[in-house]
Parts: sequence; C-alpha cells; structure tokens
Amino acid sequence: MKISLIQPPVRDFYQTPHRHSALGCFSVQKILETAGHEVKFYNFPVWQKQVSTPPLPTELYYLKPFLIPGENGPVSWFHQRKHFGPSFEDCARVALKNNPDMIMISCFAWSYAEEAASMARAIRRQAPGIPIEVGGAGPSVNPGWFKGSGLFDRVRTGQAEINLKDFPGVREDSQPVTPIVSPVEESFHGKPQFTTMLTRGCTARCSFCANYLTLGREFRKTAADTIIKMLSDYGVEEFHLDMEDDNLLVDPDYFTDFLERFHRRFPAATLSAENGLDYQKLSLSLAGKLIDWGFVKFNLSMASADSEILAKQKRSSRLDHLSQLLIFFNDRKIPVITYFICGLQGDTVDSVCRNMGFLAGQHTEIGISPFYAVPGLPGFEHPGTGNQPESPVLYCGSSVYPWNGNLTTAQLITAFRLCRLINLLKSPATEQWKELTDRIITEDKLYTTTGKGQKKTLLEVPHMDNEMTRKVLQYFK
Repeated sequence: MKISLIQPPVRDFYQTPHRHSALGCFSVQKILETAGHEVKFYNFPVWQKQVSTPPLPTELYYLKPFLIPGENGPVSWFHQRKHFGPSFEDCARVALKNNPDMIMISCFAWSYAEEAASMARAIRRQAPGIPIEVGGAGPSVNPGWFKGSGLFDRVRTGQAEINLKDFPGVREDSQPVTPIVSPVEESFHGKPQFTTMLTRGCTARCSFCANYLTLGREFRKTAADTIIKMLSDYGVEEFHLDMEDDNLLVDPDYFTDFLERFHRRFPAATLSAENGLDYQKLSLSLAGKLIDWGFVKFNLSMASADSEILAKQKRSSRLDHLSQLLIFFNDRKIPVITYFICGLQGDTVDSVCRNMGFLAGQHTEIGISPFYAVPGLPGFEHPGTGNQPESPVLYCGSSVYPWNGNLTTAQLITAFRLCRLINLLKSPATEQWKELTDRIITEDKLYTTTGKGQKKTLLEVPHMDNEMTRKVLQYFK
C-alpha cells in the first residue's frame, strides 16, 4: 500500500527545531515500511521554511491587548501568531501527487487539532474518496473530538507500536519500542544535528503531566547499539544529538551504559536533553560523567520552589541539591536553563515571585512554562463541558489561558517578561540594554522596545501586573 504520512502545518506564536523533530511520525513510517508498505513522509512545519501570518482566531481575542506590533528586544513577548509551513491546500496537492492509497495525519498535540482537521478538509476537497486516518497525542487524549468531526475514517490512539498492530502486514509481536533517529533541519553551532528518543513511558505520576495518556507509565527502552548503528549509518562523526525522552533518569544504569557506548563510538559528538532532566535524580558524580561523555548544556526541571504546591502535584523538591548542581555546572562553564511551571493549581503571585527570586540568585538561565490543560488531566477530563472550553487553540501554552483561575492572563505574561528581564540582568548583554533596564528598575514597571537602530523606541508595556514586577525587582535592589 502507498501511504502519505503527514505532519500538518502548525499555527502558533513560535516554533523550535526539536518541536518538529516528528519522532512519532518516524516511528509510524518505520513500522509500516517494515510491514512492506511504501510510506512517503511530509514534515510540513519545516517545509522550505515557509511562514505566513494568519488572522488571530476569535478564541484568542483576549490576547489582543497584550500584543504590541513590531515589538522586539530582550524582554518582549509574542506579537504575531504564525502559520509554519505551506498552505493546507498546497500540502494536500503535494501529499496526493504520487496517488497514495491512504493518507495518515499526525497530530502531535491536542492544541493543534484544528490544523489536523484543516489538513483533512483540504485533502477531502481534492480527493473526496481517499481514506484518511489520524493518530498521535492529540487524538489519544480526546478521540471523541476527532471522531465527531466526520473527517477521519479511523482515529488511532496511544503508542504506534500497539495501535498499528491491526494494520495489514504489521506483526503482533513487533518490538515494544521502535528505535528512531531524526535529522534536524537546523545545525547546532555549525554541526549536523539529530534527535532521538531512547525510551518511552515514565513511572512518575506528576499531576500536571499528560505524556502517560499517549505513551503509558511502563518504562520501555531501546537497545543502545541499535541507536548507535542508526547514527553510524549517516556517515557523520562530529554532530550533536538531542534526546527527547520524558525521563531519562528513571533507569540511570541504562542511560549511562548508552552514553559510554555512544562516546566510545563518537568521541567528537556532543549531547543534550532538550526535554529536560529531573535534577533530583542527577547526582554531582553523574553530572560530571555526563559532561565527560559529551553533554554541552543542560535543561533542568524544577516545576516549582514551593513544596506545598509540588506535593499537590505528586512531586517533591530538593532545592539545596539543585543549587549545588548549578554551582557545579557554573564552575565548569556549562550553560543551564532551569524551568518552572507558572500557573499550577495553588500558585499565587507570591509563589511565582518566589520561583523567580530563587532562580534569579542561581547560576542558571530561567525557563518559564505557562501551565496548560490537556484533556484527561485531573479536572480537565471533558473539554466543552462545565467550565472547560473546547477550542483546541486555548490548550496551547502560548495562549496563556488562566486554566486554574488563580493567575490571570496578564499575570502569566508579566511573569514571562520578568523571566526574560532576569535573564538579561544576569547576562553580559545587559550593558547594551542599560537604558531599558535602568528605566524598568527605577520605575518598577515593565518597558519594552519597538523599531530598530535610530527608530528604536522605548515604551511602557500595558496591562502588566506592576505589583508582581515590584516584588521581583526587589531581588535586584
């Protein structure tokens, strides 16, 4: 069977290379090709780097007061939602060009469900009779929405290794984890870049995490030598490998065995784990080994500095250990981004300020992740009922929807800008932005810039929470 496998264009305020590594699609492609099918994969979000600017959807009109046209500079927020990839009609023409027998559409997050539906509509207009299936994390967490659209002949949920077992030619005893390596469009400091997932599933039960709804809680591993062989087949010795696993340190013995083998085979390669490492499972001795084996940067997940909030999320903390790790990395000149989640149940302006204040005093860049609901998480099981909105676009992190009702959209955006300000104040670039930072610190108000060169203008950011700003700036006075 000839199959066109599609990652549709996405609409969002931003994108990063690892978000569109399409590891799930590569898994599907490998499973189906092993079963004897001819699969052509189209990763449209990175297709020829096409970007357009569609109108803001009506569901996001509440963001209009916060969008500053032409905003730029180091404390900016987003100012324009974008369409990454060709038009849906052009994508349909490309995917149908080779006369496939079936279309399979990937929806890697519920927040992009509308894009999957738009892709299906475009295909229906051009080839009304062709079978269309959809799968991925989006259908896995809310299959009823996709079934109710009437656009898809089949909605596949859960991990591909299981949900494709009824596909013609796929063996019942196929391996529980499909080994995958994906080349990334953008280079890493001039070197080729690849991404992979060594494992699937996570045994932790953090209440804010929805990955188990697609990948399950059983921790499953690929054979280290298989991934190394796949990398060797590319014929490149000096490259960067990003590991996108949910929790690499669930089995540290497996992880260290892989890294030892990897470094022995590719001594000039470098490593990172962009999806983050659980700092509580990362000892100082293991951190040193990771650096020796090629890690050149670290993303760490703090979630929150508030132990009571974390307890409600079924998560713990060891802030003293985190501080020791950050000193350790700083001494070795290894850059670190430490992430916290803003808007968790129980969060307040004060708890968010404490998160920022704690990280402001550490040797780390701050990463902020606005909390966003996912259908199936506790309290968000039934989109479109009660107080739960149905529109998928609201479930995107960049939509900063006030899910738990404890922080407003204005406060979430204020916190985002303040994290950028703290990063600026701690960086060598602060001198070239001295006029901006002095104005902010003097007036306890957030300012930003528009324009460039002689046309650069400083202006106060409207609708921000000045009290939150004042509390955070106390750490710098």
